[in-house]
Amino acid sequence: MRSPTKYSGFEAASAHGEVAAQNLNGKLTLGENTADNGGLRIAYMALLDTLASEGKTINEKIDGYTEAQRYFIGFAQVMVPEHTEQVARQLALTDPQLARQVACERVGAELR
Repeated sequence: MRSPTKYSGFEAASAHGEVAAQNLNGKLTLGENTADNGGLRIAYMALLDTLASEGKTINEKIDGYTEAQRYFIGFAQVMVPEHTEQVARQLALTDPQLARQVACERVGAELR
């Protein structure tokens, strides 16, 4: 499990010019990040069970993508918000759900 300190290291908006990067507020986002991680793991386990019951594997391809790739593409499409950089900077300090883009980048890596 991640600590609030670790989540605070995740960037919500990149630095450019004289504007510093805006990191997440790890204490604010910890609960949402933990829930997203747990939900993704449970759903992935269900996918594996379903495929096994159908005699399929996670590595079989449909339209050039494995089942695992399709799963994570679907997750990313649902989770990544559309925000301007200015909005992303503000939400990083106030909204526990901003970490969704970070979830797409980090949770999948943690799952494997």
